[in-house]
Amino acid sequence: MDILLHEKFPPSPVMRLASFMDSIFYNQPISPSVREWLLKAFLHYLHHGGKDPLDRFLGLAPIDAGTSSLSTRLGLFKRNLHLMEALRKIALDDSVTSWGRCQRLAAEITKFESRTWKLYRDLPEPTPSWPAWQQDLWRAYKTGVRIPRTAHALYKILNQIDGDTINAPGAKLLASLTQTQPK
Repeated sequence: MDILLHEKFPPSPVMRLASFMDSIFYNQPISPSVREWLLKAFLHYLHHGGKDPLDRFLGLAPIDAGTSSLSTRLGLFKRNLHLMEALRKIALDDSVTSWGRCQRLAAEITKFESRTWKLYRDLPEPTPSWPAWQQDLWRAYKTGVRIPRTAHALYKILNQIDGDTINAPGAKLLASLTQTQPK
């Protein structure tokens, strides 16, 4: 029986890679679905004589103009981690709703991009005197991945409507190991 085809919402290849890295890094057992994913990918790779890159068979390579590379997806994860931290820290107290935080950060993003980012983009680290949320926003910009400017887009990130979850095993580890290039 093909376990992967019978999963109701199978994890993306990036999430499977994150789970694999988490298992290896923390010396934990590899999940059966990840083991099967790796086995199938290697068998297909060998069946095709190793002519194509392995990441294609793992589902990590872009297959057409509508898909993104692994580095782009990991940069997106890294950006989202920093944005979620900024959203968590921007409220002065816990009574501010998630939506309220998104509205506040969206307004601050516009100001930050037009003033602060242009002046401080080349620093190796954010200025320590900045508020914590602004330091996280600087780190999100430093990933080089486009920053959403609307409360709706931030709320979508906060609730992970896109499918892949930052809280999946290994997602934070994989994002932290990824080198991103600022634009």
